[in-house]
Amino acid sequence: MIAARSSGRAALRFLPWLAAYLLVMAAVTASLVYARRQVIASLGTAKARAEWQAWKAETEKQARSPGPVKRRQIQSDEPPALVLLRDHFGTIVAMSLTVSSCFFAFLMIVARGLRKSP
Repeated sequence: MIAARSSGRAALRFLPWLAAYLLVMAAVTASLVYARRQVIASLGTAKARAEWQAWKAETEKQARSPGPVKRRQIQSDEPPALVLLRDHFGTIVAMSLTVSSCFFAFLMIVARGLRKSP
């Protein structure tokens, strides 16, 4: 009976940490979804594509011109931010949640250590 009470208290001590973790992970995910929508809305337009094609043509021209520094030619037909957030969004979310989880665990260990130190 005593063991059941102590394990119940231990579970209640981790409840605020679990709530904080879920809140932080939800905030990270919501921020990424918002950023993705903004990037697709701004770079997915015909005007943005025309600007990117103009920039690509300019870099091709600069790559052909002689000079002390040779510029590399752009290969992509679309802006890299658009391709990244449109085509690889799942990977971005997975890695962001992994890194955020590690950082959260580190902060939890530090906070618990500070609480227990004299």
